[in-house]
Amino acid sequence: MKMYEIRALSDQQIDEELQKSYRELMNLRFRDAVNQLTDTNQPRKTRKDIARMLTCLRERQAETSLMAKTMRKIRVGSVVSTRMDKTAVVEIVWKQRHRVYRKQMRRVTRFYVHDPEVECRIGDTVRIQETRPISRTKHWRLLEILTRRAVADVRAIDLEGDAVIEPLVDADTDYAGAEDAGTDDASPADDMAEENTDDDEDA
Repeated sequence: MKMYEIRALSDQQIDEELQKSYRELMNLRFRDAVNQLTDTNQPRKTRKDIARMLTCLRERQAETSLMAKTMRKIRVGSVVSTRMDKTAVVEIVWKQRHRVYRKQMRRVTRFYVHDPEVECRIGDTVRIQETRPISRTKHWRLLEILTRRAVADVRAIDLEGDAVIEPLVDADTDYAGAEDAGTDDASPADDMAEENTDDDEDA
């Protein structure tokens, strides 16, 4: 039986089909034990039908049970990653007291959250709720985004393009001052050359 066929039945009809499937599975196992089973795939198909009917019954019980929905856990944390498709990683920081030293220790827990509309951004503060297993690691879904991360209206590259770099000291003034200082003050080598010429003239 297909899943849509099972969902079209009532609870009483599903129970009756479930009992029939259990009896059929027992007969198939007996026939397999005495080597009278012609179709070896029939027990596997019967087990799948039983699993589908049990799943449908559990879904209906979960939908009608208000206690199951009200007792679901709700957490508030910040988004740290949105690289995966329709999945956000939410980090929650909490404190726990050491059982021996009685010191407060910082604990970090990460949850994989189902985000079908891809609304989360890194840095957002969100509220998440426990839900049925969506995948191997996703057991939480996004309820709402409490606060958005503050993002600047202007890109950083635009600010760099508009910036004007001004020199700290005027280069022309430095070069002029250096030339004036060079003309006024004579180097020691020039003084030695002048003394040598004076000695030659005296000789």
